[in-house]
Amino acid sequence: MARYQEPGQELLARLQLHLRWLRSQGEEGERLSLPGADLGGLRLAGLTLENADLGGARLVGAQLAQARLAGIRLFRADLTGARLMHADLSGANLIGACLEQAQLTGATLIAAKLNLARLAGADLYDANLSGADLTRADLTGADLRKARLDGARLGEVRLDGALLEGVRGLTP
Repeated sequence: MARYQEPGQELLARLQLHLRWLRSQGEEGERLSLPGADLGGLRLAGLTLENADLGGARLVGAQLAQARLAGIRLFRADLTGARLMHADLSGANLIGACLEQAQLTGATLIAAKLNLARLAGADLYDANLSGADLTRADLTGADLRKARLDGARLGEVRLDGALLEGVRGLTP
């Protein structure tokens, strides 16, 4: 497992290549692919990591506020305590990911795949989960106040102790 304590030269270079890849629609640069990498605690707020592959990565306590993460692959990643306020995770693959105690206030998770995700104690206040797949997700004790769940799939979702005041699109 690769370990990145700070966004050093190697990681910064890879991020630049990824941006080039995105801007050129895959003609130049290189897609960021760091499956299983240890990025815990890194400050990556506001970065563009759209369509990157961080499957199985460890991002415990990472700072990703306002990051552009649409289409990112975070399958089985550990984002415990990560700060993702106002991040765009539209269409992200978070199947089986751990987002316990993560801060997702105002985050956009439209059509995100959150099947089997662990979101216990997560802060999803005013988050947009429209069309997200939350099948068998654990939202025990999560703050979902004012969240949007229009068209979300909620089969076998756990909501014990979750704060649900003002949730839109939640059908009994």
